[in-house]
Amino acid sequence: MPSPSRNQQSRPVSGGKKGRRKPDVDQKDNVPSISSSLATPAYIFISFAMALAGILIARFHTRLLRPPIDPDPDVRIRTLLAWLKDKGADISPKVTLAVFPDFGGYGIQATNAPVQKTDTLFTIPSSAIITADWVLQRYPMFAIDLVKLADDSNMSPSTRQDLIIALYLMVECSHGEASEIWPYLQVLPDLVPRLTTFDNSTLGMLQDQFLTELKHHDLSKLTKVWDHGLSKMVTVIADQFIDDAEADNGSRNDTYKGCLTFESFHHYVAISSSRAMLLEHGIKYLTPLADMINHMPNYDEAGEALIESFLEHHTRNKDGSITVRADRKVANAGEQIFEAYGNLDNSLFLESFGFVPDENPFHCAAIPSSTDLPVLFERTEAVLRRNKGFSDQNREVLQAVFTRKGFGVIPDVCVLADGTLSSDKAKLMLAFALASEGQMELCVDALEFKSSEVSYQECYNYTGSDQKVRELTLKLAGQAYCSAQTTLEEDVALLRKLQDDQSPESAKKAVAVKFRLVEKRTFLSAASLGVHDGVFACEK
Repeated sequence: MPSPSRNQQSRPVSGGKKGRRKPDVDQKDNVPSISSSLATPAYIFISFAMALAGILIARFHTRLLRPPIDPDPDVRIRTLLAWLKDKGADISPKVTLAVFPDFGGYGIQATNAPVQKTDTLFTIPSSAIITADWVLQRYPMFAIDLVKLADDSNMSPSTRQDLIIALYLMVECSHGEASEIWPYLQVLPDLVPRLTTFDNSTLGMLQDQFLTELKHHDLSKLTKVWDHGLSKMVTVIADQFIDDAEADNGSRNDTYKGCLTFESFHHYVAISSSRAMLLEHGIKYLTPLADMINHMPNYDEAGEALIESFLEHHTRNKDGSITVRADRKVANAGEQIFEAYGNLDNSLFLESFGFVPDENPFHCAAIPSSTDLPVLFERTEAVLRRNKGFSDQNREVLQAVFTRKGFGVIPDVCVLADGTLSSDKAKLMLAFALASEGQMELCVDALEFKSSEVSYQECYNYTGSDQKVRELTLKLAGQAYCSAQTTLEEDVALLRKLQDDQSPESAKKAVAVKFRLVEKRTFLSAASLGVHDGVFACEK
């Protein structure tokens, strides 16, 4: 089945016990590198387009069966920070790790204020950072099979790395307190309510056919990888690198074996995909502490959202360590320190991270098929198919004009709250679809006899095209708002009810309802710009 596609903005994207038998990590000469296959320009582009998060991974619908952790979150925080410092982490005295229940777990807190923009928050040494290549070096006897399994998955380069990192996390989970990264495993979340964790009921609450298809598509890929060899491989590796104490006690109990299940695989791929940073050369770095900074848009003094590169504040140093700097000023001690993950659409936050932001100036709502949009594109296709004017050669020229501007196939039409379209692709294709018969003749003539630049002007950028596109966009936003399955008021009431329920399934449903609620508010904001009094209302 071909992969669903939706044009989206991209994000570069956010000690064990002694006596353990260590794997041989010195045999490096013949160990394949996953990153070597990701270093081509094409793979780098794809990796960055997947925006730090790879694509979407499923998890189970029940609680993860894993070794018990310390019930006191403060103890877990102290243990993690001590473990990192023992490894050589340099953590600024201005910051610490703290619990923020409203954000689903942990976050970085300012202890001494103010924290200035570009202040160094911490530097994490390479010994505490997990990458796919590091895992391959750790398990050299399995490296070739692991790389082949990842390559055969037909997943993105970013997600292939997630598969390998997840395998290592599963193995370490199975060792419980004997794991060399147990302090880190203890602070990882039990639930990442991302798209592919949704059951059919929760998917229906999204009211988004594209996301529904995408969930099923990616879940089937993940299941195939597991069934085609990863399930056996992870068990063999876990058994080979058992702690000496574990070996003396015989087989591990069922709780620890729970770390080696398909559900656990779902979980840890989601952990890697949602928390590992995608930095230079398309390589992902699962970096303790750096992965616990929560998202919040960044604004300038005028209240305008800032568009800054994630990479400006996350640097990989020559010794392999990673330094994270503040992307904004924090005035008061006790405040949470946020960072902006990038100018991402809410669907990417849902797919990759399992949440929908309270604020997102970059969110665009995709115009659904319940509007006039399909009719417009049918007209466009009819124009391209007609015998007179657009021959096969002319269609190729027209596509060449469009592609020369950096565009490909007919795009999705995605509108922001201010009534603008999220991409020039959609704007130009709407302009072409709205051209009058006379303008079409000029377009045909330009395609036959004139330069590509003239063709571009006559087909896409003719006089009045901007105004036509603007009016149509606001009209489509209104149609999308009014054709929704539920009303804005119904969504608000349902979201409040779900948020009052503390169960994991209600948490997933709340994310789904919040997503569709923000979609409606975006459509309503845009549609209101098309009426004189600024108050849009659906016709009854």
